[in-house]
Amino acid sequence: MDGVVVFDLFGVIARTQTPQAKWRIEQLAGVSGEVFWDAYWACRPAYDAGQPSEEYWRAVANSLGTRFENVEALVSADLASAVEEIAVTAFAAAAERARHLDDLEDQLFRFGRVVMSAPELRTVLSNLTIPAQYKRQLLDTLLEGKVTADARQLIDEAAEHPRGRSVDVTLDHYAQWTAQWRQRLIAVARVALPLTDRQRERLIAALEGAYGHEVHLDVIVDPRVEGGISVQIGDEFIDGSVASRLAALRRRLAA
Repeated sequence: MDGVVVFDLFGVIARTQTPQAKWRIEQLAGVSGEVFWDAYWACRPAYDAGQPSEEYWRAVANSLGTRFENVEALVSADLASAVEEIAVTAFAAAAERARHLDDLEDQLFRFGRVVMSAPELRTVLSNLTIPAQYKRQLLDTLLEGKVTADARQLIDEAAEHPRGRSVDVTLDHYAQWTAQWRQRLIAVARVALPLTDRQRERLIAALEGAYGHEVHLDVIVDPRVEGGISVQIGDEFIDGSVASRLAALRRRLAA
């Protein structure tokens, strides 16, 4: 793996989004705190997919009910996020050459979901005041021998330098960026019971036919689905679960 190049990207450039750099972005925007960063990240997927900078910052401003006076300065101050994506893409390229890109994507996705479902773990790993050494020791306990070296390095990076995001959100971004390396879409399917290999193949084929792109499928077994399947792909949600149909029936009966 081209570890030297990737390390330089993360160690020298991507980490320039320090608290001071974030403060600078907030000052330029005229909005600070979680409300700003929630809007910043909510609008980010379209920007990461190629939306022009001016349109992205206009969308952020609209979601906040304000107007940014100096968009050009915001674009410059935000450069670190773009370089972060380049660093993750370098990991993806190296993983593809080593023939384990699928493992990298899966492990980022799955650990992100583990963190999201464990509030205490999410708080610890996302807390800037907790020493990096303690976080690494905790991750050693959780992940030793369970993930590839590149996945572990990205997870460490997400925990040690959250850049205003929780670790699970950062890992979602990393998984999306690794998938985009091969111009694939990530579909998240929720099912009541695990899919068979045949069912998985048929679902992937149906999604690829509908979207015209190769699709990477992540499956979450969720008993609340109660049968059927729901799929989130990009900004679209396809709900074919029994639970949703029952809920719709109850709403009709109550009307």
